[in-house]
Amino acid sequence: MNLLSLLGRGIGLFSISILLFAISSPAQTLTTTNLPIVIINTEGQTITNEPGIVCSMSIINNTSGVNNSTDLPNEYNGKIKVEYRGCSSQNYPKKPLGIELRSTTAVTTSIDVPLFGFPQESDWILNPSYIDKTFMRDVLAYYMANASGRYASRTKYVEVIIDGSYQGVFVFEEKVKRDAGRINVNKLDPTDLGSNSITGGYVVKIDKACGNYDPNHQWQSAYSSPGGTQNHYWMTDYPNDANIVPQQFTYIKNYINAFETTMASSTYCSGYSSLIADDTFVDYFLMEELSSNADAYRFSTYLSKERNSKGGKIAAGPVWDFNLAFGFLTSAFSGNSQSYQGWRYTAPGDPSFPVPFWWGKLVNCCNYNHKLVARYQQLRQTAWSTPTLMAFIDAQYALLNQGAFDRNFQKWPIIGTSTWNDSPSYNGATLQDEINYLKTWLTNRLNWMDSNISSFIQEPIATLSGTNPPLAIGQPAQLTLTCTGTAPWAYTFSSGQSGIATSSPTVLVVQPTQTTTYTLQTVSNSCGTGLLSGSAIVTVLPSSADLSIGLVSNRRVAVVGDTVMMSLLLTNDGPQTAYGIQLQNRLPNGMLFAGSSSTAITQSDGIVTATIDSLLAGQSIAYPYHLQLTANGTFWNAAQVLATTTADPDSQPGSGTGDGQDDMAESDLRVGDYGSGLFVSPNPDQVPLPSVQSNQPPTDPAKADLSLAITTSSLVISPNQVISVTLTVNNRGGASASNVSLQTLLPIGWQLTNTAGLTVVGQTVTGTISSVPANSSAMLVLSVQPAGSGTLQAQLSSATPADSDSTPGNGYTNGEDDTAAVMLRLE
Repeated sequence: MNLLSLLGRGIGLFSISILLFAISSPAQTLTTTNLPIVIINTEGQTITNEPGIVCSMSIINNTSGVNNSTDLPNEYNGKIKVEYRGCSSQNYPKKPLGIELRSTTAVTTSIDVPLFGFPQESDWILNPSYIDKTFMRDVLAYYMANASGRYASRTKYVEVIIDGSYQGVFVFEEKVKRDAGRINVNKLDPTDLGSNSITGGYVVKIDKACGNYDPNHQWQSAYSSPGGTQNHYWMTDYPNDANIVPQQFTYIKNYINAFETTMASSTYCSGYSSLIADDTFVDYFLMEELSSNADAYRFSTYLSKERNSKGGKIAAGPVWDFNLAFGFLTSAFSGNSQSYQGWRYTAPGDPSFPVPFWWGKLVNCCNYNHKLVARYQQLRQTAWSTPTLMAFIDAQYALLNQGAFDRNFQKWPIIGTSTWNDSPSYNGATLQDEINYLKTWLTNRLNWMDSNISSFIQEPIATLSGTNPPLAIGQPAQLTLTCTGTAPWAYTFSSGQSGIATSSPTVLVVQPTQTTTYTLQTVSNSCGTGLLSGSAIVTVLPSSADLSIGLVSNRRVAVVGDTVMMSLLLTNDGPQTAYGIQLQNRLPNGMLFAGSSSTAITQSDGIVTATIDSLLAGQSIAYPYHLQLTANGTFWNAAQVLATTTADPDSQPGSGTGDGQDDMAESDLRVGDYGSGLFVSPNPDQVPLPSVQSNQPPTDPAKADLSLAITTSSLVISPNQVISVTLTVNNRGGASASNVSLQTLLPIGWQLTNTAGLTVVGQTVTGTISSVPANSSAMLVLSVQPAGSGTLQAQLSSATPADSDSTPGNGYTNGEDDTAAVMLRLE
């Protein structure tokens, strides 16, 4: 296509000059890319820091996703003002650039353009990401903030050519700025001085005093911060130095000072919420902590204030500048052993730039820290889940690894070379090492926060537990109350018992009169009512005694007409006194009652009865009586405990003399020609004995009988250890089972290391065994990386045909044999 043809298609002379320049430049090494191409022509000038230069810029961004340096500009083609920006980042050979779009006819006038589909604006940034070789730390942080519902700069990867020289990959970003599409607070003109209009909107910043900030629009906090040698500085960002008037500067300074004065008071927890939008502070805190940003809270910290008529409170954010985050610095801090451990707000960093004191005070406020924990747990289940974040990193790598990474690091050969010398930082030997390190560090950080986020809760998280053997009435039992948060704790049990615990754990004594399940009704401390869990059952044995009897004759051989003495020997092995006891001896034919010296013995119609009001535990008493023999033969005489008002745990009164229990007894006697007859005590009260049962039920040839077992390669695990989890399905039925689906519920933070053939939804892992033949077993093996102590639960969720004694998919804790669980402990 010739020059005249280009003019005929409506392409201006400026576009043609840029196009011809890109084609003819011998230094141009970029030809085709999947990323947009930004081409800057300085028109013979040198880019500087303030005040910058006015020159030309074009952007090629084809809808096909394939961009050639010789293509016509279609995203932007016009004038810009460009300058170097940032503080320490200007010291690197690949420098960040600030871009302001300008009118091509009035080049001193800025213009708003919706580049890359972002809300239209004039001010943009080209971030070189020189020290962050993944190019992802800023992009990941801004993605996470936006995914949580908070505004952060929108980003686009691009490749940049300046004056025909390829400069590598940059992150095209929105500049932090007050705007309806960015920091959406009310526009504030110099004339807005009324009682409502002067109240907003403002954007303020905690940062280094570099760049062109006017020292007259900065002030130092009146309050020191932990670990600091000087108090932190505030500066106004919007309105800018040229537009803010003294009354407005005084207003926002006084408002910020009022907030800090409140936070320095003893009643700050009841006063802060009238001055700040605490939900925004929660989200800002979580983003800085999750990334463990070394600059967190001290630098590039933006806050805004809306006009009073629109809410009027200070809002934290947007987040900014994460090149030293996500494990870039490898030194552990605040007494921790790993860089992914610990809370950043407790690490003062450079004492000349301390973390403002109020971040550490906010987390001690009950309303605030409950919001903090609940918000984190919500985000971890949704936008900040580990699989979601890992997928985002993988997507960025796939986007950049189609040639852009190679070109950038040919231009800037810094892989394996340290670019940060102030403190230890990660320096991978390969680009893949850098990516893998980022993913591993982030996974470890998330797991650590999962395990430690609840430590912010100041109200008690109370747990009641206790294991006691069965007790007699009135005996003491011990329960254990464990509480988090600040002591003392006031508690109330479901039994009505209450008290004050001053240490945790604390042992409490109860003396129930009957079997009782104890639960917590309330636990509270100075912050308020806490969260409750756990219960303890104390089993109280019913009033019971263990009665046994013996039936003893003074001789074993006699003749007709003799009188023998028979004794009923009653014993109580306890544990308590037995009451209302009746003993009964039904005499065989040929035996006649001949009297007794015991007042407890009576007789009627051949039935001898002993009646005893009570028998102490450990006591034995004999009740004698005389019997006259009237026939030859063998006599089998039998007696039993007929009744008692006290329970006997191992026998049943009145159940007959043939059940083998210890509350029955027999005695044999031979009289004269003992082979001439057999005389046995009548036994009309015999309780039928149970029939002998088969050891196993018969198998049904039409049904499967599935059961589940779970085993692990280790029960005591170390951090980051990968273990093998084996699910074994046994089929004892008469039919083969097919399409056997297994579900495993992983504790929060645990994850699979190999998902091949498995389906993962949240923490539920589903796998399938195609067939389990009758009288056979089959296994499914998972590779799991636990995040801490926890319990693995599994169930059979479906199978064909029906199971004979369980229902697939009806939960993990129903007691059926198609469920299984195993507990692992972190060493």
